Amino acid sequence: MQWIQRLKCSHSLLNFRNMRIYFPVILMALSTSFCKKSNTSGNSLPPITQEGKNTFGCKVDGKVWVPAWPCIDIVGGTAEILYSILPANTSSSLPLVWVSICGNYQNNESTFNLQQAPTLSDHLIYHEGNIIDSIAIVYYTAPFKKYQNFNYPGYTSPRYFNITKLDTINKIISGVFAFTLYGQNGLSGTDSVVITEGRFDFQIGNYSRCSN
Repeated sequence: MQWIQRLKCSHSLLNFRNMRIYFPVILMALSTSFCKKSNTSGNSLPPITQEGKNTFGCKVDGKVWVPAWPCIDIVGGTAEILYSILPANTSSSLPLVWVSICGNYQNNESTFNLQQAPTLSDHLIYHEGNIIDSIAIVYYTAPFKKYQNFNYPGYTSPRYFNITKLDTINKIISGVFAFTLYGQNGLSGTDSVVITEGRFDFQIGNYSRCSN
C-alpha cells in the first residue's frame, strides 16, 4: 500500500501541493483496488447522519443529486463515491487531508471533486466547523462545464461546508453544506449552480463504491 503513504503530507507543504497533480492517479488507484457495489435509486437525498455510512447528497438548482455510477462504466478514476480522508502525519490523528470525488452518470455525468486548497494557509482539517474557505469544490458536467467555489467570504448566503462531527476514535467525519458555484466567468458572469441541502457522512480512511 505504498501509494497510500504518498497521500500523507510531510512536514513541508510541497507534497501536499503535489496532490493536485496526482489527484486523478490517486482516484484511479482507489477505484480499481477498493470498489464496493451498491444499489442506488437516486430518487431522494440520504438522511443526515453521523455514523460513517458513506453517504453524500445535495440539491443542484433544486434537483436531487446523489452519487450513482455503474461499475461497468468506471473510467478515468470516476466512481459513485471515491475518497481518501487520512491524517496528514502518521504520528497523529489530526489534521486530516481530504481528497474525494462523487459522480452521477445519470445527471450529465456530473461529478463533485473536493480537496483542500493548498494556496490557503489553513487548508487542513483540524476540527469541526465551517471549512468553506479552505476547501476547493469543483462541479463538472459533461462535456466541458466546470463550476467552482471562489474565496469570497460572505459573498453568497448561505455559504458553508460545516463539519458537524469529527470523531477520530470511531473514524467518522460528517456534516452539511450549501453554497453557490460559479462557471468560467466567475462572479462577473451569470453562469452558476446553487447547491442546497447538502449532507455527507464518511469514514476516515479510504473508500470506493460503484453501482450495480
